Amino acid sequence: MKKFLSLLLCALLVLPVLSLAASAANTGCGGDCTNAPSIVLPGLFQSETFYYNENGEVMLDSNGEVRKGPFFLDTPEVIKSAISTALLPLVKTLATQKDAEHEFANALGDVLGEALMERIKSDENGNMVYNVRATQYNTSLANLSEHDRDYALKAIPLNDYIEKVGADHLYFFSYSSFDNIERLAKQVVDLIETAKRETGHSKVNIIPISQGGSIFNAVMEYYPEIAESINRVVYIVPAADGSNLIGDIYAYGLNDSDEALYDYMFPMLLSKDSEWAGYLVNFLLRIFPKDVLNDVLDIAVDKLISEYLSNTTCLWALIPSSSYPIAREKYLTGDSKAVIREQTDRYYKAQLNAKKNILAMREKGVQVFDLVGYNKALYPIVASWNKVNADGIIQLSSSSLGAVSAKIGNTLGEGYTQEGNSYGTCSDPTHNHIDPRNIVDASAGLLPDHTFYFYNQDHEQTGGCDVVIKLATRLLWDKSFKDVYSYPNEYPQFNEFRVTKWVTGPLESMKNYDTSNLSPKDAAELEAAIAALDSELQKTIVDKEAFDAAVARFNAIKDKITSTQDESEKKKETFKTKLTELFTIILRFLSKIFNGVFGFRGFSK
Repeated sequence: MKKFLSLLLCALLVLPVLSLAASAANTGCGGDCTNAPSIVLPGLFQSETFYYNENGEVMLDSNGEVRKGPFFLDTPEVIKSAISTALLPLVKTLATQKDAEHEFANALGDVLGEALMERIKSDENGNMVYNVRATQYNTSLANLSEHDRDYALKAIPLNDYIEKVGADHLYFFSYSSFDNIERLAKQVVDLIETAKRETGHSKVNIIPISQGGSIFNAVMEYYPEIAESINRVVYIVPAADGSNLIGDIYAYGLNDSDEALYDYMFPMLLSKDSEWAGYLVNFLLRIFPKDVLNDVLDIAVDKLISEYLSNTTCLWALIPSSSYPIAREKYLTGDSKAVIREQTDRYYKAQLNAKKNILAMREKGVQVFDLVGYNKALYPIVASWNKVNADGIIQLSSSSLGAVSAKIGNTLGEGYTQEGNSYGTCSDPTHNHIDPRNIVDASAGLLPDHTFYFYNQDHEQTGGCDVVIKLATRLLWDKSFKDVYSYPNEYPQFNEFRVTKWVTGPLESMKNYDTSNLSPKDAAELEAAIAALDSELQKTIVDKEAFDAAVARFNAIKDKITSTQDESEKKKETFKTKLTELFTIILRFLSKIFNGVFGFRGFSK
C-alpha cells in the first residue's frame, strides 16, 4: 500500500516533469482431531493476481514479461502515453503558469488512469471489465504446489500453526482486491464448506486480515447462518470500518494543504535513506503555481475515481461508514450507478451492523479475538492523517471495533476515567482497560476482554512481528486461551511491536558458523550475541529497547566476521551513507528556508 501510494503521488506530480489449485483431497482426519481448520482472509494485494487475454493466457508486456498485479503496468507504454498525451499540456502549463481549461490536469488523469487503473476497473454491475483474477486455492495448503504454499505463507507466516496442526488444516482465500465484494463473500462461504468437507470438521476458524475484515463484514451480513460453521474468529488489524486513507480520498480528495505539499508529505512517504528525494520533490513542485498544483491534484484524482474506480465495490467497502454518504453523493448518483449504488448501500448496512453481527455470532458460541496496532499516524496523503490514532493504514477506531484513543503525541489526559463497555462484553466492570501509556481506552471497544494492542505497530509489517503471529497461532489451537486474562505473563492485553523477520534467518545461520578460524575474542562475542538475541526472541512480552540492542550487537559481530568487503569498499559504503545523510540535511534545511522566506507558493509567485 505505501509503495503504491508513493508511486501514485509521485506520478501525479513528478512523472510529467521528467495455475489452477491441485485437486482437493480429504485429509483423513475425519474431524476426529481436536483442531478446527483455519481459513485466512488476507489483506490488500496479498493474493497473486494475473491479467489474462481472451484465450486464457497470461498477458505479457511489450518487453515479453508477465504483467505483475495488482496494476499490470507496461512501463514502455506508460512512457509513450505520457509523452503523447501529457507533454504538450505540461509545456503549456509551465510556460503560462496556468492550466487553461484544466487541460494538463485532465491529461495527467488520463495517463495515470490508463497506466494504473484501466486493467482493474469494473463495469456498471460491479464486475471486472478485464479478465483479471487471483490464483484460486480451493483446497488446503497441503494440496498446493510449493510455489502457491510459499506465496500464501508470505501473507501471514503461520508456519508454527502448520507444525502444530498440519498444513491440511490451513486454507488461504485468494482474491483480487478490486473484485466485487458480494461475489467474494459468496466465495468465502464456499471455501468454508470446502474446508468442512475436506477435513470432516463441522466448524472452522476465520482469520480476517486488513481488507479481509471488510470482506468478513459482508459474509456476516449476507450469510448470517454461517455462524453455525465458525469456531473462532481471530481478527488481525482488520479494516472493520474501513480506512480513512480510502474514505478521505473519495470524500474529500488528497491532502493538498500547503504544509503537506511543500513540507512533510513526500519526505514522510519515502524511506529514511530516500528522504532526500522527498525534499527534492518539494522543490520540483514549485515549478507550478500553488493554485495550479491544487487543481491538478484535485481534478486528476477525481478523474481516476469517477472514470476508473467508482464501480469497484471492494474499494467502496474500505470507505469508513462516516465517509460513505459523502462519497456516495459525489460518485454514485444517476441511473448508470443504480446497480453499484444498491450494492454499496447493502455493504454500508453490513458495515453499520458489523458489531451487532459479531455479538450475534458470540451468542451462537463463536469466540472472537482482535489483534490491533496503535500510536502510528496515517500516511500523510489525507487531511486527517495526524488527527486519529492508527497503525499507518487503518485508524484504531476501525481495527479495534470502537476503542477510544488520544491523537498521536498526546495522552488521554491526567485523571482520565475509562468510558466503560456498553455492549455487555466485559466480564468484570472493575477491569482496567486503559493502556499503561494512557493512550488507549480499550473499554469502549466492542471486545475489551478479547482485544490485544501492540504499541507502535506498523500495519504493513504486522506479519513480520513474531509475537503477533505467535499470539494468533496460540489463539487458533489453544482452547484454554479464552481472553486477555488467560496468559497475562505471556500475552498481555497491551504489548509492544517489533519486527523480527529480518533477523531470524541470519540468527539460525550463525548458530552453525564455523568459529575455528576466529579469534577467541570474536568467537566469544558471537556466542554471547547469539545468546542475547535468542533470549530476547524467546520473550513474548516485548522490551523494544532491549531487543534493538540485542539485534545491533548481533549484526555488528556478524558483519565483522562474515563481511567480504575489503577496507576500501567499507570506506566507500560509509562515505556513501554519510554523503546521503549530509544531502538530506542540506535539502531539509533549504526546504525550511524556502518555506520560511518565500512561503508555500510556486517559483513564479
